Formats: sequence, C-alpha cells, structure tokens
Amino acid sequence: MSSPVNNTPSAPNIPIPAPTTPGIPTTKPRSSFIEKVIIVAKYILFAIAATSGALGTILGLSGALTPGIGIALLVIFFVSMVLLGLILKDSISGGEERRLREEVSRFTSENQRLTVITTTLETEVKDLKAAKDQLTLEIEAFRNENGNLKTTAEDLEEQVSKLSEQLEALERINQLIQANAGDAQEISSELKKLISGWDSKVVEQINTSIQALKVLLGQEWVQEAQTHVKAMQEQIQALQAEILGMHNQSTALQKSVENLLVQDQALTRVVGELLESENKLSQACSALRQEIEKLAQHETSLQQRIDAMLAQEQNLAEQVTALEKMKQEAQKAESEFIACVRDRTFGRRETPPPTTPVVEGDESQEEDEGGTPPVSQPSSPVDRATGDGQ
Repeated sequence: MSSPVNNTPSAPNIPIPAPTTPGIPTTKPRSSFIEKVIIVAKYILFAIAATSGALGTILGLSGALTPGIGIALLVIFFVSMVLLGLILKDSISGGEERRLREEVSRFTSENQRLTVITTTLETEVKDLKAAKDQLTLEIEAFRNENGNLKTTAEDLEEQVSKLSEQLEALERINQLIQANAGDAQEISSELKKLISGWDSKVVEQINTSIQALKVLLGQEWVQEAQTHVKAMQEQIQALQAEILGMHNQSTALQKSVENLLVQDQALTRVVGELLESENKLSQACSALRQEIEKLAQHETSLQQRIDAMLAQEQNLAEQVTALEKMKQEAQKAESEFIACVRDRTFGRRETPPPTTPVVEGDESQEEDEGGTPPVSQPSSPVDRATGDGQ
C-alpha cells in the first residue's frame, strides 16, 4: 500500500495596497483662462470705479464740481464698494467650493480604491474558504483511511496470532512424530530379532509391513511437515513485515493529519482576520459614503448660494447700468444747464429778450400791471435747462 503524498495548499499571500493618508491633494485643479480674465477685469473695473468715486467725492466736497455730479460720483463710489464686497464674497465662496470639490474627488478616488480592496479581499476569502473545505475533505479522507488501516492491522494481528497457534501445534505434532518414529525403530529391531527364526513367507510379509510402516512413519513425512512449517514461518515473517510497514504508514498518516489540523487552524485564524478587516473596510466605506452624501448636500447648498449670488450680481449689474444711464442723463442735463447759464449770462446782453405771445384775455391784466408781460422762470436748474431747450 503506497503512502499518501502531502500536497496540501499553503495559505495564499494577500496583496493589500497601502492606504493613502488623507490630507492635501497632490494636484490642484487649475482655473481656466476665461475665469482669470473675468476676475482681473472685475478688479480693474472696481479700481476705476473706486478711484473715480473717491476723486469725485473729494472734488465735490472741495467745490470744484457741481452738486449733481458730486452726488452721482458718490453713488458710484458706494456701488463700487458693494461690488467689492460681492467680489470678495464670490472669491471666498469659490475657493471653498473648489476645496470641497477637491475633497469630493479625493474621497471618490479613496472609495474606488477601497472598493477594489474589498473585492480583492472577498475573492481571497472565497479562495481560502474553498481551500479550507478542500482540506476538511482531505482530513476526513485521511481519517477514514487511517481507520481502515487500523482495522486491517487488527485483522492482520489476529491472523498472525492464529498462525502462531497453528505453528505451535505443528511443532508439537512434529515432536510427537519424532518420538513415535524412535519407538517404531525400536519395534522394527525387535521384530528383526524375532523374524530370524520365522518362515520366509512370514518374514516377507513382516518386511512388507515394516517397509509400509517406515514409509508412513519415516523421515520423508517429517521433512515434508518441517518444510510446511518453514513456509508458514516465512509467511508469518512476511505478514509481520507488512504489519510493520502499515504501522509506519499509519504513523506518517497521523503526522500528516496533525500537520493538516495545524494548517486548518492557521487558515481559520487568517479567515477570521480577513473577515475582521472586511468588516472594518465595510464600516470605513459606509462612513465615506455618509461623508460623500454630506459633501454632496453641502455642494448643493453652495450651488444654490452661487446661483443666488449670480442673481444678485445680475441685479447689481442692472442697477449699475441704470446708474450709468442716470449719470449720462445728469451729465447731459448738466451740460444743458451750463449752456443755459452761459446763454443767460453772456448771450442776453447782445440779443433782445424773447417776446412772449399775448393772449386776448390777458390784455387787461398786462395793462393793469404797467404794460410788462409776465415771464415764467423755472423752479430748478433742470427745469430751466429743459425750458431753455424748448
């Protein structure tokens, strides 16, 4: 019977990638060229507006400009301050949004890496479970074979004991045969002495009987019995050698079973550690998913805030456009007012005053007042400018 080969699978080496430490990401997403141009243009416009507002305020307070232009420049200065606050707020919220997006991308890559690790660990756990099942089946097969070998060894021991008993019985028979053969020789010698005086026929009959008795009780039968006993002894020695070999095989099988049990315990411990690491990784994945959901909610709220700020920026742009229109109208009114004042101060000395049409119903009133027609004067500089323009 051949000895079993110990080809049990060893515990596989599990390649687990090293986790990346959370921190500042190595690569930062660069802003586009258009965004940079827009930011620079915003700051340039703010600088121009702030400078014009400050100069207008200083010149207005010093009396170099008219009150209308000073008020318009002051309004432009305040609007530029509001725009500066919005630009700073937009830049702060944009930086926070970029940082949150970087964190979301980093968490996404970490989640993907953990998913790959979880898949690898699940595959390794399945392989280890399959190897454990295979080892369990082999252990059961070795146990069954060991039991069969023990049963066979017991049967062989029983057969050896029976053969030993038979050998002892054959030895006793051989001793009895040898003892009886000596007695037969003594009897034949005595008979030879007696036969000397008998007749030839009687002597021949006695000789025939003696020869038959020698054949029955001679050395040939004893030698044949001894040969049979030697063959039985050789068979017993062969059986003892086979029993010794089977005992050695059973010892080797017991050692292999013990090694398999040790490997089974090691595999069970490795499977337990892998299950614990899998549970920890699943907990980390769930925590990362919750963090990603929170970041997504935060990103949604930031997007809503950005939309609201964009709407505010659009409203402020419309207000700035309206203010620019008002400024243009104020400048136009101012130019008309200056032209009107110039005409009234310098032009009336050379040209006669305009004649106003006289209504028939007002003739008596004009005559009562001394013959001078009433002149209507505007209540404000803007009304004067509009009246002169008409």
